[in-house]
Amino acid sequence: MRRFRISRYPFKPRTPASRFEETHDISTGLLNRRSWARQFGIQHDGNETQLISLMNIDHLKRFDDVYGLPMGDQAVRLVASIASLHACMLGPYSQIYRVGGDEIVIVWPPLPVADVRHRAEAIRTAIESVGPGITMTVVTAQALSSDEPDILLARLRSLMAVTKSGGRNRSVLELGIQG
Repeated sequence: MRRFRISRYPFKPRTPASRFEETHDISTGLLNRRSWARQFGIQHDGNETQLISLMNIDHLKRFDDVYGLPMGDQAVRLVASIASLHACMLGPYSQIYRVGGDEIVIVWPPLPVADVRHRAEAIRTAIESVGPGITMTVVTAQALSSDEPDILLARLRSLMAVTKSGGRNRSVLELGIQG
């Protein structure tokens, strides 16, 4: 007679919902940071100019303190849906990720710099016009062929810190980008 050992941790089959949760932020439905790390290298082959925008919700902590965490979560979802709507207008070649609590990254399809600047500013102004006290700072940089996802994200965050030290609620291009 054979005996089978029963594990304390039974196998759980992967369901479509669990696969979705592996790659997407549950709160917003955007692709998550894990997807960013996996997919950026695939999307960016280094042969063409790739522009990336980091969007950061201004004073989200203060917003949470004043209106409560549920309202702060709703603000993040609102920002995510507005950014998604704008990115989806460009077709399947744009990707949008939630990489931090108040940070959203858009990987733009091949577009002229002026178009990306215009679209990033359109997202920022749309968010500003929707809700009281919700503003966003946007920085856009060019991905270098040598950029790894975490290195690029660190560069974008550094650019964001410099930008916010000069004021919030604005869109800025990284120095050196022509357009």
